Amino acid sequence: MQILVVDDDLDLLEELTHVLQEEKYKVDTAADGEQALDKLFEHLYDIVLLDIMLPKIDGLTVLKEMRQNQINTPVLMLTAKGDVDDKIKGLDSGADDYLAKPFDMAELMARIRALLRRSGENKDIHLRIDAIDLNTKTRQVTKVGKPIEELDEDIVELIQSIAVGLLATTIFLVWLSYMIAGKVLKPIRTINSLAREINDKTLNKRIPLGEHQDELYMLASSLNQMFDRLQYSFQRQKEFIASASHELKTPITLLLIFMEGAIHRENLPAKFRQRLIRHTDILRRMRRLVKNLLDLSILELKDSVESEKVCLFELVQFVVEEYQEVFAAKKINLELDLTTDVNIVGDRERLQRCLINLVDNALKYNVDGGEIKIKLFEEEDDKVHLSLFNTGPGIPRDDLERVFEQFYRVEKSRSIQYGGSGLGLCIVKRIIELHGGKIYIESEQGAWTRVHIILPKTRRG
Repeated sequence: MQILVVDDDLDLLEELTHVLQEEKYKVDTAADGEQALDKLFEHLYDIVLLDIMLPKIDGLTVLKEMRQNQINTPVLMLTAKGDVDDKIKGLDSGADDYLAKPFDMAELMARIRALLRRSGENKDIHLRIDAIDLNTKTRQVTKVGKPIEELDEDIVELIQSIAVGLLATTIFLVWLSYMIAGKVLKPIRTINSLAREINDKTLNKRIPLGEHQDELYMLASSLNQMFDRLQYSFQRQKEFIASASHELKTPITLLLIFMEGAIHRENLPAKFRQRLIRHTDILRRMRRLVKNLLDLSILELKDSVESEKVCLFELVQFVVEEYQEVFAAKKINLELDLTTDVNIVGDRERLQRCLINLVDNALKYNVDGGEIKIKLFEEEDDKVHLSLFNTGPGIPRDDLERVFEQFYRVEKSRSIQYGGSGLGLCIVKRIIELHGGKIYIESEQGAWTRVHIILPKTRRG
């Protein structure tokens, strides 16, 4: 029996391969969706273990491509997304079974055996030549996932569906325009505009209630009550994350102490020592993640930061000096263009954390012999501009705004390699926002990245 395991977590991939091979299964692996599809089109497997969150092509798209191309191999979804809606979505997409992470290995093996039994009872034999597939049981010939004789019928049905859809849409738009016309339109627009301004950062805002207790008054009142509940829920969520992160620090530290002590024991087998080292690295990543979560939660709960006079020139010089050995090791050419005596009112410790995160990123995602340029100058209207340029792989245009989102990573495999958690830039943005500033990124993919920070010299309010 041959099994294809598809997962971008290399540690889990290695562990699953080891366990399955001990159970006498032949195992093939893929670390992303594109590689998985290539193998599925080239080889026949008895079962596929498939993750959802994959680089390049996600697991649900891989599953749909399989079913559209008449690849009926049983699929068991292994994913951290364990909500009922996620399970329904996976099963509706063509999965035969669904198992949420973390899972028990014995349960996984039982599910694999059950799938293999069911697939053996109704297994079709397919002969495939390029895009042509012959099902020897049903004697059906398929091309590009569709029976050849059904293509003309599908085209006619598609044209009819488009025509009916256009007609129905036109009728609906005319009816909708008629319903919202007149005096009702203006107050609804006002409520809609105010509701759009309220987001997770401005949940303290409310829609003004009218003088008359009519339907619009009731609507605005209901929306305000909903915002009250949302604000309470967001606050409790932030407090929970902060508390949970704080409570996790001690057990993780104890585990690290134990693991690091165990590694240095002289009577350990070499293979077991290597596994301990890998798991210790995972614990270190977890410790960094918990620390970042705690820091971000504290920042999210804050409405302001400490106010003191901070010389940005001295702060940049201090952070750069801390990284001098790293610059030298990677042969990075550092250029500083700093205006002296540039002062702002802010929290020195938070601003230092911000600069450390940015310089750390510029070093990690750079190349040996690359460049880093830091520029600091004053703008008009009492603003200070700090920019940090580095050579490296750059960021795709579509990802420039999303890099500030929590846990968003341009390329997961690269972030795992460098120990990233997807929270560094999110923390930086929150620190800048608390200082009343703004941050944005420019980049040319495959060449360079430049981060811009604009801060006011004094904070109002």
